[in-house]
Amino acid sequence: MKISTFFISEGIAQDASGAYSAIRVGQNLVFTMSVPTASKRAIFLNLVEEDDELVEGTQIIVSFEIKAPSGEVIAGNVIGIPIVAKPIASLPAEIPVPAEFVLPLADFGEYTVSASVALPDGAQLHSSLPLHVLKPPTGPPNGPAPEITGSD
Repeated sequence: MKISTFFISEGIAQDASGAYSAIRVGQNLVFTMSVPTASKRAIFLNLVEEDDELVEGTQIIVSFEIKAPSGEVIAGNVIGIPIVAKPIASLPAEIPVPAEFVLPLADFGEYTVSASVALPDGAQLHSSLPLHVLKPPTGPPNGPAPEITGSD
């Protein structure tokens, strides 16, 4: 099993067939004039089976955790996902795992968005992404790209 996709977006939608669509992928920057503030973000993790290692009737545990620059956990979720029969036995199983959070952002700086996966055989998978909370850039509207800083 491996993590094939892990990203932050503004939202996740699921259609009637079960397919997911992401809204504004790559949303790892939050611009705000002041803190504290709150911001909604979606996290999407896709797992892909590599060697027929998943056994029907077992489960995997996916944990999401968002940490402030101080290291404090500000949001999280743990999801148990039962392993069921593959739709097409000859293809690797794929397990999409979406989650949405309203994040309480108390400080400027780099937050960490992490995903951990506990597999039935005891193996663990991990991935993390940065989420930056910054003051909006300043400068002329059509001038050179401004320097982006976390605070004054």
